[in-house]
Amino acid sequence: MKIAINTLPLLRNKAGAEQYTFNIINELAKIDKKNQYYIIVSSLNKDIYKINQDNFNLIQINTNTKNKIIRILLEQALLPLLLLFKNIDVLFSPCNIMPILSPCFNVTMIFDMHWFIESKKINKGRLFYIKNFIKLSAIRSNKVLTLSESSKKDIVKYTNIDEKKITVTPIGKTPLCALKHSLKKDDWQDVKLKYKLDKKYILFIGQLLYRKNVDIVIKAMAGLTEDDFDFIIIDECHRSS
Repeated sequence: MKIAINTLPLLRNKAGAEQYTFNIINELAKIDKKNQYYIIVSSLNKDIYKINQDNFNLIQINTNTKNKIIRILLEQALLPLLLLFKNIDVLFSPCNIMPILSPCFNVTMIFDMHWFIESKKINKGRLFYIKNFIKLSAIRSNKVLTLSESSKKDIVKYTNIDEKKITVTPIGKTPLCALKHSLKKDDWQDVKLKYKLDKKYILFIGQLLYRKNVDIVIKAMAGLTEDDFDFIIIDECHRSS
């Protein structure tokens, strides 16, 4: 079987969707030596998703995918032709939207429906595209994946697709969970000294976007006494990839 994975919407920074896709590809490489995989990459992320294994192949699109209009045209016009040319059996789209004219079996990951629920701070033109193409992707996909039962209910509510088409796949732990244990004791002490972590702390790792509700967490932290905890924020988009 020939399976393609579209990473064109993903940049170098391993934020949520990037980390999710990176883990999926690497875990598939561990358990599947039989099927042929074609990872569709851009010049920006080709090094991240490269797998040194005979049944994994990179297809690089040499166009500036930072330009969203160009990238959308590539995904919606060129990618279906590429899938047809390569005789791809299954396309996995890990970032909410699939090529609507895809000629093969389609599996699409829709993380959540926040664009439909809280969208005041999103550009209207971008919001129009995202909403309509997520709906079309949900309808056109043979299978939809999402992260929670709550998101599954939202997808059904806003796209009106059959809930049987949706599979909830909760996220497992990532290598970040083992970071403390991978550091030597002296290394960990150096980290604590560098960032002045001299007491207990609450750690937030994520993108500093309005929908992450960081402001609410900060307000909640303000209710603690000064000596209880530090609140540490790591902006996921600016940490090293």
